[in-house]
Amino acid sequence: IIGHFAGRGRLQTAGSRLIGSVEDEAIEFKAETYRLGTDSGKQELAKDITALANAGGGIILVGVKTQKSAHVLGDVAKEIRPFDSSLLNADQFSQVIKEWIQPPLKTPPKWVASKYDATKGLVIVEVPAATEESRPYLVTRYVDSGGKVNTTVFGYYVRHQAGVAAMSVESLHSIINRGLSDRLSRIDETLQRLVESDQEERTASLRLSHKTLIEAQFNRELQEATQEIGFQTLPNIVLGAYPMEAINLIGLFDPSRSELLPRLRTPVQFRSDGWDVAIDIPLENVHGRLRRQMKRENKLWQISNEGIALFLGRGDSRFLSHGPIDRKQNDPYLILPLALAELTLTFTTRCRQLYEFGLPRPKEITYTLCL
Repeated sequence: IIGHFAGRGRLQTAGSRLIGSVEDEAIEFKAETYRLGTDSGKQELAKDITALANAGGGIILVGVKTQKSAHVLGDVAKEIRPFDSSLLNADQFSQVIKEWIQPPLKTPPKWVASKYDATKGLVIVEVPAATEESRPYLVTRYVDSGGKVNTTVFGYYVRHQAGVAAMSVESLHSIINRGLSDRLSRIDETLQRLVESDQEERTASLRLSHKTLIEAQFNRELQEATQEIGFQTLPNIVLGAYPMEAINLIGLFDPSRSELLPRLRTPVQFRSDGWDVAIDIPLENVHGRLRRQMKRENKLWQISNEGIALFLGRGDSRFLSHGPIDRKQNDPYLILPLALAELTLTFTTRCRQLYEFGLPRPKEITYTLCL
């Protein structure tokens, strides 16, 4: 999105590609500008920015209307809604960030003008990931239900609000930086023990709900991948995997958070001339949702932040089968058993390696093979 919008500087260049995109831990859509003339609007801006920073960084796109969907967890971009440039006060925006966020964070808004009317456009806020020295970013004030600003209460957000009472923002930040965060860990452990009795009853219901959602998302991603690689009319093999509980793959878009990306760039191979899922091209970041490698009408490999993995390869004599290329229409495809076995083994091995970076680490994986 940054490449299409900020890099080119024109709204209509890639606006249509944005429709249908889903909000996730790295992308936040806002239909209207922040109301920075009010304390509640300032708090909302500070909350959104710190939540993204604490979760690994991302972007806020202002001027994108969304709608709920029964098929995905996040809101879906429905409409591009350019607004008048007079509604953006960059100096006020930066001042709010300076006054409401600790430690200091520089993330000025970027105006992207419409191709047809330069007075209208969108705003992109590019939020960097928190470093070990700066984590966590905190909102230094709190607006109560009566509209009163309280500077002794602050918020800690990671896409969900969390608060620590009876300490100043500076004190909490200093304690965590000095390596005394184990105090907070012990509090978390105590809270965990208090809710364990209720956890088992809720787990079964959550698993059933997640199973329905993840299967629907898997089918959507498979349909999209089939269209992207051009396999609608070609014989192909599909290998798929997804976890049976909700996870996030830590480091899929931020190499500083884990060794996942280096592992992803090193495919599993059992022999030099064998069949495997490796594709010798760079990984592509697809809308901040998944990483993909693809050679059109040949092979595709991808994995999403939720752990949905897919491999698609040709099923004819150019990859999985043997026999003449100019086979007759009704002739069967003669699948190479060794190719099928090696592909399945390399795919499942690679998935198991990547799921080691899941948070939480998945306990149960569903694998799919389709010809």
